[in-house]
Amino acid sequence: MGNQEDPAVTTEAGQNLDAVVTRTIVHLRGSDEPDVKTDQITRKEQLGEIADHENRRRPQQAGLLNQGISTDSSCGDSDMWMFDQTNFTGNEICFYNAGTATLANYVRYEVLRLYPLLPIYYYWETATRSYEAGSESGYFSGACEFCEAPFNAWDAPGSVDSNTQNSYYLTLN
Repeated sequence: MGNQEDPAVTTEAGQNLDAVVTRTIVHLRGSDEPDVKTDQITRKEQLGEIADHENRRRPQQAGLLNQGISTDSSCGDSDMWMFDQTNFTGNEICFYNAGTATLANYVRYEVLRLYPLLPIYYYWETATRSYEAGSESGYFSGACEFCEAPFNAWDAPGSVDSNTQNSYYLTLN
């Protein structure tokens, strides 16, 4: 699970297309508990979804209304997409709707320890390395008072600053 390497199937950039990543989708609901769904996809599926996402979000960035509505298990075009590696790679988590999320509440991936046979969980706090902001502005924040990292709608840095990397919370306005 996570970022397994298999040299048999790679892209020109050396990415393993069969590597499995964990994707979590979080629907923030104000003061109510968020709805959370987690699944696994291959890097090939992830690249396809990112390409589709980029093609669909260009009209939204220009202020044009996208009339098509679809429902599936992927992250939505206007969602905040976060990745635990630079350049929109690795495990991903998506958030939508306004609110604040405690990133330590969401598992990035798990590893099964052999002895004793127990899982080890890795969480999203201090894990963000790249993101696509979607249609909402907001900020990442950490343990210190001056550790906020604001972002605008549609920001998409392929790598992030240290305040974003060390964030414990995500707030969408």
